Amino acid sequence: MIKRSLSYALYGLFYGISLFPFWLLYLVSDGLSFILKDLVKYRRRVITNNLKTSFPDKSEDEIDLIRNQVYRNLGDLIVETIKMVTLSRKSIKKRYKIINPEVFSQPQFEKGAIVCAAHFNNWEWGALGLATIENFKAIVLYKPINNLLVDKMVFKIRSRFGAILTPKQKWLRTLVSHKSEKTLSVFIGDQKPAGGEKGNSILFMGRETPVIIGFEKAAKSTGYGVVYWRSERKKRGFYEITIKPIETEPNLDELALTKKYFSFLEEDINKDPAGWLWSHNRWNIKK
Repeated sequence: MIKRSLSYALYGLFYGISLFPFWLLYLVSDGLSFILKDLVKYRRRVITNNLKTSFPDKSEDEIDLIRNQVYRNLGDLIVETIKMVTLSRKSIKKRYKIINPEVFSQPQFEKGAIVCAAHFNNWEWGALGLATIENFKAIVLYKPINNLLVDKMVFKIRSRFGAILTPKQKWLRTLVSHKSEKTLSVFIGDQKPAGGEKGNSILFMGRETPVIIGFEKAAKSTGYGVVYWRSERKKRGFYEITIKPIETEPNLDELALTKKYFSFLEEDINKDPAGWLWSHNRWNIKK
């Protein structure tokens, strides 16, 4: 009873905040960014080390500038995620504009597609944005949150427009249950691998990087076409998404799809260094 009351209270708080106009939300974001950067110093060491190692030619001032923008982006991500509680379909189409959805009309996507996204810019709006693509059902893989109250609320927010959220262990079962529909299965593949996936690595951002290959396995097992979900921030609260097909010929070398995905992501990071989630301790892999 207490947990349910807390869940309702938390959702009610987020609902109230989500009604703020964007200009007010970004004032809240500025305050959050200040708290994260200057008071809490949230993962400052991790962010700084990741930036310095990935951009060895950048000066201290350049690293500081990127780091400050990283915190600003984190603040924006938090308030924009809360805004999802009441954000309309019309607003998503305007603010999270998918430039070329017609890509999915190509023959290789006749049954569906594997969509490879990343923790870049606002990835949270992706579940809502994908659900607006006509004639496809969005299936979003996610990792359940340990806090059941938060997990339930996030699940509800992400699935508002009809996206189906499923843990990766149940993805194939979920896909089969929707075999009569065209599906877009979303994998976010830039996080560090779990214990059982440490054997695969590629060169990424100038260093050997262990990678997960779930989306590549999924593509090979289903024969679905693969695309990269390129996100570009135009200004605060406005994003443009470009869908880039990734070659999926059956004779491709092992990890070819994964390497192409990370090459696209590296291009995005070099173009907009602050857009990626540098607070993730990406290269801290226990042997």
